[in-house]
Amino acid sequence: MISKEDLNVLRDMSREIIADAKELRRLEDAEQKREARRGSILRSLSKAQSSDGIQERTEFLRKRLIQKQQKYLVEQADLERRIAEIPNHYVRAVLSMAFVDLLTYDEAAAVIGGNATGAGLQSLINRFFYGRRGRHDRP
Repeated sequence: MISKEDLNVLRDMSREIIADAKELRRLEDAEQKREARRGSILRSLSKAQSSDGIQERTEFLRKRLIQKQQKYLVEQADLERRIAEIPNHYVRAVLSMAFVDLLTYDEAAAVIGGNATGAGLQSLINRFFYGRRGRHDRP
C-alpha cells in the first residue's frame, strides 16, 4: 500500500538534487573565474589543485550528485510501479502527475483539462487516502 509519505520522497529528493546542482555550478563558476584571472593558457589547461579546496569540493559534489540522481531514478521507478497498482485510473493519473512528474495540482488540472481544478484534484487525493484508511480501520 502506498502512503502520502511515500509520495513525497521524490519531491524531497528532487529538492536535494537541485540544491547540489546549484552549489556545483557555483563552485565551477568560481573555479573558471580563478583560472581566467591567472591568464596563462598553460595554467588553465593544467589541473593544479586550488589552495582553498574548490576542486576537491567540486569532485565530491559531482559524485554525490550522481549517486542521488541514480537513487532518484530507482525511487521513481518504484513509485511508478506502486501507483500502477491503484485500481482507479483517474487517481493513478493524478498521483503520477503530482508525485512522479512533480507537477503542482493546478498544473495537473491544466493537463487534464475540462472542469478539473487544482483544489478538486487535491480533494480527490485526500479522499482517496482517507477512504482507504477508513476501510482498513473498520472490523
